Amino acid sequence: RWLEGIRDLEFPVREYAAGISYLDHHVGVVLDSLRGNGVMDKSIVIVVADHGEHLTEHDIYFTHRLPYAECLQVPLMIRLPHGVQSGRRVIAPVSLVDIVPTLMELVGIDVEQELSGRSLVGLMRGEDAQPRVLFAEFGTREDRWAKSVWDADWRYTEIRSDSLFSAELFDRRADPGEEHDLAEARPELVSYYSALLDARFGAERRLLQDRSAVASPVEVDPAIEERLRALGYVDGGGD
Repeated sequence: RWLEGIRDLEFPVREYAAGISYLDHHVGVVLDSLRGNGVMDKSIVIVVADHGEHLTEHDIYFTHRLPYAECLQVPLMIRLPHGVQSGRRVIAPVSLVDIVPTLMELVGIDVEQELSGRSLVGLMRGEDAQPRVLFAEFGTREDRWAKSVWDADWRYTEIRSDSLFSAELFDRRADPGEEHDLAEARPELVSYYSALLDARFGAERRLLQDRSAVASPVEVDPAIEERLRALGYVDGGGD
């Protein structure tokens, strides 16, 4: 509804940039406060985003529902006390689930083996990255979902929208904007990454196809539902 009356699609794109600028200013306020109170070099500072936004890429407008690069590739910046290892940039795929084990290792706590993520301390020191695949998903309805798997080289995504199903494969190194779908050209990679999705989400897929296993709808306060819709977490059908 916040788009009502807007005719220039560049306007909400500029609004998004303005929001980032506003946030950047207040991150600076926090950092200045840490410095002013003499605790900057006693602190670990992490700046991270939960997701990006579709700002017309892939013909998707002002939401964050599908697992393309513009939504999944988010900032993750870590500053250690006294700026140790400052300036190092890591290009290996990492995940937000890595933050907790990273903090645990940095403060000297044994990293729990059952955690989903990996500590990034080794990467921060310049050690070589270990091969890894990462996953993302959107949606809980059996007729509307998206699931994605990727590594340093490729991203493979399956999207179900009602009766329509599509599978997309992108070369992450040659096509970082994910504009050229290579699924038909590389069927062997489609089979490989599809099998990885089966291994990760297979049981969940079967569960979602069993309507008896789907929980009954829950009544949500209209005011809360409206706030969730404004944030993009509820679609027009209340899903």
